[in-house]
Amino acid sequence: CTPNMDAESVDAEAALPVETEASTGSQGVIEVYRPEFATFRVEEKDVKLDLKACASQAACCAVLRSRHEAGSEEPLLVLDEFPGGVETLKDIIRYMQANAAEERAAAAAAGQLGVPAGILKVDPGAFRLAYDTENICNYLEAAALLRCPRLMRDT
Repeated sequence: CTPNMDAESVDAEAALPVETEASTGSQGVIEVYRPEFATFRVEEKDVKLDLKACASQAACCAVLRSRHEAGSEEPLLVLDEFPGGVETLKDIIRYMQANAAEERAAAAAAGQLGVPAGILKVDPGAFRLAYDTENICNYLEAAALLRCPRLMRDT
């Protein structure tokens, strides 16, 4: 069961796998991914994210995850401004969550996570950021702020 999410974070939820009951069989136990949602407040707007998915890609999120109290409704991070604004942050969160989902799907497709090899297919182009001359500096600055080397490299 996923937590109640606002309309702005629906795209973030779409990047997550559907949670099902763990089952046992001849292949062993299938691991079920359980997101850890947290809220960032940027420019007086709340943005929900899966801290577990983002922590593996951004050092900032990893530190915040280690300090996060489960079930806290308070924003975990409050910023007066963000490079490119709250929409850029939402895109970066979708990017990180999509990357994490692709990594989990690739592991499952390879026969890890208790899923037989070849059952799941991976879509490597599920979500990509659209860079142009107007926004590239915002993404580079955001990558530095969040300490996200993958975003820096992909940008």
